[in-house]
Amino acid sequence: MASSRMLQAVNLSSTTAEYGSLFLAAIGLGTIAYLYRDSLSCSLRRLVNNDAGCRVPKQDLANSRCIVRRMQLQSANCVVFFGSQSGNAQDMATKIAREAQSRYGLTVLVADLDDYDYDGLHAWPADALAVFVLASYGDGEPTDNAQRFFDFMAVEQQPPLTGTHPCGACGTPPWASGTQTT
Repeated sequence: MASSRMLQAVNLSSTTAEYGSLFLAAIGLGTIAYLYRDSLSCSLRRLVNNDAGCRVPKQDLANSRCIVRRMQLQSANCVVFFGSQSGNAQDMATKIAREAQSRYGLTVLVADLDDYDYDGLHAWPADALAVFVLASYGDGEPTDNAQRFFDFMAVEQQPPLTGTHPCGACGTPPWASGTQTT
C-alpha cells in the first residue's frame, strides 16, 4: 500500500536516471543498516586478532593506494566506489556522494576502483559505509576499471561473508537479463 502511494507521487515524466538514483539511495540505506548491525562483532574480531589493516608508513599516507588509509587521511566515513566504462556510473557515484553529504551529513570520498588496492578491505571501519556503483557491458562483464576488483572478489580464498548483505542490481530492462548475479 505504501509502495503504491510512492509510485503515485513519482512524476511519470521522470527519467530513468532519476529512478536509478532512488534505487541506489535505497541500496545505500540498506547498506547502512547492514553495517551497523554487525559492526560490534567485526570490531571485536579485529581487536582480538590484533589486525591493523593497511600498514603504510606515515610519510607515504598521501600516496597510499590503501582505501582505509585514504579514508583516515580525509576523515571520510563513506566511500562511493565506481566502476564505469562510459562515465555514467561515475556520474551516479558523484550524485550519490553529494546526496549523502547534503542529506545525511556524511564525509564522502568518491573512489575509482582501479585507483586502490583491496588488501586492506578486511580492516574496513565498522562505522563506515561503502557503496558500489558498478556498470557492466556485453553480457555482464565488468568495466575496465573494475576488472581488478572483480578478480579480487572472485578468488576462492576470500573469507565468506556472514550476516545480511543488502545487494541489488538494476539495469535497463532490455539488457537486465545480461546482468550477472550479485
